[in-house]
Amino acid sequence: MSPALLYAQSDQEAGEPPQGIPVLQDTRLKVGLGFLAQHQLNYTGNTAAARQLSFSLPAARLRLNSVWEGRIKLFLQADFVRSPSILDAQLTIPIVDNLELDAGLFKSPFSREFLLFPEDLPFAQRSRVVQALAPNRQIGVALRLHLLDDQLTLEAGAFNGNGAVLESNDNDQFMYTARLSWARPFSVGGAQVGINGAYSEDTLVDIPSIGFSNGERIVLGADGEIVTASWLVRVEFIAASFGSGSVIDTAYGYTGTVGYKLFGMHQFYAAFDVLDRGFGETESGVVSYKAYLTDILQVLANYRFALANPDLGYATLRLQLAFR
Repeated sequence: MSPALLYAQSDQEAGEPPQGIPVLQDTRLKVGLGFLAQHQLNYTGNTAAARQLSFSLPAARLRLNSVWEGRIKLFLQADFVRSPSILDAQLTIPIVDNLELDAGLFKSPFSREFLLFPEDLPFAQRSRVVQALAPNRQIGVALRLHLLDDQLTLEAGAFNGNGAVLESNDNDQFMYTARLSWARPFSVGGAQVGINGAYSEDTLVDIPSIGFSNGERIVLGADGEIVTASWLVRVEFIAASFGSGSVIDTAYGYTGTVGYKLFGMHQFYAAFDVLDRGFGETESGVVSYKAYLTDILQVLANYRFALANPDLGYATLRLQLAFR
């Protein structure tokens, strides 16, 4: 992606899948490879006793995009630093004009921030509320309907509801998720708003940062974004309730981000992040600097901290190579 574009499309909202490096350009079948490699230096603590300095490899992803006769699409993605390594196996089939069917393992339609590729995020990690409450990747099927010259998009799907578990469902009930989004392009940038909902009947589903969900789970959210030639403003709110057999009863959170682009290559961001998992709100902030050295090579400097103790933060210096 060119650094002249401040933000890219989400995983689910790109029309034709990005082709990556062409490996096959037949008249009927086109196949391309993409990749994401992230290497970073981490620094935590503000005293000699608590200080820690380390290298890490957050991602080493390989992506395959294919299009058959310009219509049927297949997106495969694996991350070799995770187990299981498979992240996405998404088949997209057109049904009628403006209506598509997705099937396989892919991101459930929920949350603007969650649907972004990691290299398009302004920070080293997604916000805590999105990590904790968005339904995440799931195995299932979804329909996507484009209306009003693609300005209005409705997505709805049925999924196992227990995340990227490849073998089976947690019970005989599905999770249902839906997202309605409206986007208005500007000459440079654009505006977007979305509302999200999810419902499931869980049987001891392990949700990272939350714990086990048992019984009825309801998740609601809303998000908005405005992008201009130099500025970005993004906000998001998510709330969830869990069944009586769950670790917690309710949780909610919200986040807001402001970004400024300078000379096309340099981007500066600041955000606040609030999450309440039933024990009171915890507030954090994050600031970052992102530089596009080339179209595919980026440097990201990131500092995340608790607002109550800003000197006890977590600093990251990341070099990432991304092509898709």
